[in-house]
Amino acid sequence: MKQAAAQFVASFTYHDRMAGLPLHDEQGTRDRPFDLTIAFDPPKIDAALHQLGVAPWAAPRPVLAIFLGVRDARRAYVLTEDGERGLGERLSLRDAAAQRDIQIVLPKAQLAAEERVTYAGVVAASAPRRRALAEAIGGDAGLSGSLVWSEAALGWTARWRLAWQGREYRWRITGVSFDDAFRDALDHAVAILSGHGA
Repeated sequence: MKQAAAQFVASFTYHDRMAGLPLHDEQGTRDRPFDLTIAFDPPKIDAALHQLGVAPWAAPRPVLAIFLGVRDARRAYVLTEDGERGLGERLSLRDAAAQRDIQIVLPKAQLAAEERVTYAGVVAASAPRRRALAEAIGGDAGLSGSLVWSEAALGWTARWRLAWQGREYRWRITGVSFDDAFRDALDHAVAILSGHGA
């Protein structure tokens, strides 16, 4: 299938990321950054998936509520939608979710304060507590975890928990950027929620 990948493409475009900016210095068009956007042919992709023994995720996708306790070198906090801390983490999570076509929600700072959602509380919360909190912020499923900076690992260590359809899933990753930690978290969550893996 890799060798015949072009047969799955319906159309593609290049977008000049510096459109509107004149060439500068001795920069030629080969030095300008472009985004490649590909539109695939859905029936052909579905047929390829069936040939591989899997099916597309056609069911409505659940909204994933995320409760994340972050501990860096100086402090511990809960990542919230509108908190003072964690702008980079929020943007990274949204980007990872958009790439996987899954909607995520984070708790608002006020709700976190009212419900006493703390770093320690996120790490230790029971499945019923996580489910109640997820529902409170509009989530169909709740992904909770901790993200801890480790000098020894030269990166972040993330631990995740997801309760779905009566089963608890746990996984971890260590020595990575928080971008990689979030991509890993959402890859696992999407596989579990879609029924395509554990």
